[in-house]
Amino acid sequence: SGSSSSSSSSSSSATKIDDVTDDTINIFSVASGHLYERLLRIMMISVLKNTKKTVKFWFLKNFLSPSFTSFLPYYAEHYNFTYELVHYKWPKWLTVYPTEKQRVIWGYKILFLDVLFPLDLKKVIFVDADQIVRADMAELRDLDLHGIDLSLVFDCL
Repeated sequence: SGSSSSSSSSSSSATKIDDVTDDTINIFSVASGHLYERLLRIMMISVLKNTKKTVKFWFLKNFLSPSFTSFLPYYAEHYNFTYELVHYKWPKWLTVYPTEKQRVIWGYKILFLDVLFPLDLKKVIFVDADQIVRADMAELRDLDLHGIDLSLVFDCL
């Protein structure tokens, strides 16, 4: 798709160009460290096995290892999905933090989701790297949120 966010402090790079339709399921996830990257691959396969529509994964490039990003094109070709790596220059108050507060900080980063993605993207579903998806993500994507911009599970934060 090759579109990028209009924010001056974010950038995205298309890593596989494809004709992504409006019917595409957009999945966003974050993984940092080799363990979570392994879990991320399992989550991706679970999404792909249970979702009939085209899937596009969005990842924060800042946190992925070079080995994962170099492996991603082969994975995308083998499992027939598209992906995009997005980068955002986080405000200083979000980048310097003690590790015990990491979960709270991730909650704050949710506030910046609107600047990570192209403005014409209608819905993006966040899936934790350590989740296993057992249903068609089109059901969640097609859920009528009655104009609400952000919806999440209550105890996610």
